[in-house]
Amino acid sequence: MWFFWQNEENLGFVQTVNRGLSLCENHVALVNTDVELPNLWLERLMLPILQDEKVASATPYTTCGTICSFPEFGQDNPLFLGRSVEEIDEEFIKIPPKYTEMPTGVGFCMGMSRHALQSVGGFDAESFGKDMEKKTTGVKER
Repeated sequence: MWFFWQNEENLGFVQTVNRGLSLCENHVALVNTDVELPNLWLERLMLPILQDEKVASATPYTTCGTICSFPEFGQDNPLFLGRSVEEIDEEFIKIPPKYTEMPTGVGFCMGMSRHALQSVGGFDAESFGKDMEKKTTGVKER
């Protein structure tokens, strides 16, 4: 289910996300507006969370996602070999899922467990104000 609401004033990204998280009763997917998503992205993003309640969050690979960057870790990459998102995804989907414990999620596209959100709360608005340091949840989730 999708929701739309408008803040009466600019709360910034962090507080707006926290407001949305407080309104949701289930697991949540947070996706930036500039992300190109392949088929079945939501099902695949949420699968580790649905399979294991100890999983707090899930983040897919991307071209520019720090610790989730592909093909070069920690780099802003062009699309691999000039291929489209769909072509790259066709290769990734052939690989059986392997979930790696990570110190943090990356907020460009992140599935978040309702259990973890209830346990640790939302993003740290006091520390980061209106900007978003997308790596804060990893520290709290451990």
